[in-house]
Amino acid sequence: MTIRTGSCILLLTLSQILPSITGFSVSRCHEKAAVSTLSRPALATALNSKAQSIFAGEATIEDKNGQEIAVGSIVRVRKENLKAYQVPPKARGSFNDKKEFVPASEDGGRSTQCLELPVGMRGVVTKVTDTEVLSANFPIAVKFTPGENADEGYDPPAPFVMHFGDNEIECV
Repeated sequence: MTIRTGSCILLLTLSQILPSITGFSVSRCHEKAAVSTLSRPALATALNSKAQSIFAGEATIEDKNGQEIAVGSIVRVRKENLKAYQVPPKARGSFNDKKEFVPASEDGGRSTQCLELPVGMRGVVTKVTDTEVLSANFPIAVKFTPGENADEGYDPPAPFVMHFGDNEIECV
């Protein structure tokens, strides 16, 4: 089953969708028979609501301490040697021992064209993808904004969003 929502396309099996319409689970061998008994509007409504719940960031994931990582949560980077490549040029670089941002040299290779994230940098969760439905490698999107959540001294040089796995961040 293919669902188009904006520029994204989802592939879902009917066994994932039909319980929300019929109220009971449907095995793969009974999918065709179950769909033939549904009206088009009922199926369209169920598909639309399923797609909306997937993209609304309604999933829940726990960090290593068992705290729920949800949209709006403040999290900190806990894994060393993480690099953010999708940052503006002015945000490329690293932080020194005094927690000051040091810009990267412009003549460096790909390895210097990133922001090296220090352990302790904080941001706000903007999206949590439901890994039961989509196979997202990094299901948690975190926004880092200059001047916000710099409690540990690391202030991002420019705003950016990065996706993380649950083992790379922790709730504050």
